[in-house]
Amino acid sequence: MEHPTYSGIVDELAEVDQWLGRMGLIDLDRIRVHQRNIAEVARATDEGRFDWLRSSLTDEKRREILWSIVESREFVDAINALRRQDCPPPPEVLRRALQGPADLYLEDSHSNLGRNTMFEIVIAGRAAFAGLKPRLGSEPDVFFEFNGRRILVQCKRVLSERAIPKRIGEAAGQLARDLNNSCHPTDCGLVAVSISKLFNPGDNIMRVARESELRPALSLEIGGTIERHVDSFGRVRDPRIAAILFHTATPALVEEFGGYAAANAATVYRIPGKSDGALMQSLAAKLTI
Repeated sequence: MEHPTYSGIVDELAEVDQWLGRMGLIDLDRIRVHQRNIAEVARATDEGRFDWLRSSLTDEKRREILWSIVESREFVDAINALRRQDCPPPPEVLRRALQGPADLYLEDSHSNLGRNTMFEIVIAGRAAFAGLKPRLGSEPDVFFEFNGRRILVQCKRVLSERAIPKRIGEAAGQLARDLNNSCHPTDCGLVAVSISKLFNPGDNIMRVARESELRPALSLEIGGTIERHVDSFGRVRDPRIAAILFHTATPALVEEFGGYAAANAATVYRIPGKSDGALMQSLAAKLTI
């Protein structure tokens, strides 16, 4: 996790904006609102007005800016990794991903398609960053080859603690279908779950003294979630579904430099008793952040 350079994020977003435009994606969507918000923060920082800006923001504008930093950082990193691996998301996937309110707090069950799709891009980007070549845009949500095997991934975002077992069960059912339809008998299933809205429904900011504390704190949150639901993970009966990846992201205020940062972490939980446990352990070393 690097100290955020807002001007650097703006420059990267501008390049991605041009790339989106070349595919005909030119609307004022969520990522363009994020771009505008971060440009405002970058100007205030460059002009020495950051503290004034921070103190003058309404709650609504502060939330929007904070999530602009988090989501832009994840989107840019994912898109850049996927483009380097020559496997960018199809335009229809990007169009879906860019829908929805810029303020996460305003998201509901009628407007969550954008961030649900964005999570698929984030997971694919993590695989691409690890040197793999993921594909999106069909069923399963994401798939890629690893150690001579195909890994099929179904992605879910949970909006409440009680929904975790249900959503994992849904993903497991979809993976069982995908694996049954596959012509590759050695394919393996992975469930990916975003728990970001459990840790932060959209109106909180994580506060730490030092930047080095961000990822351990989030990993601790993920570990607590796993412990609370570990009994339900055994209900994933299909032997071909060997692990669950948990991911979370949140805005943070880091006291050592007095600025906002994008914090994220991921943990792969290997379901006990599955024959592909060793494969998932190797994959975890590449995907865990």
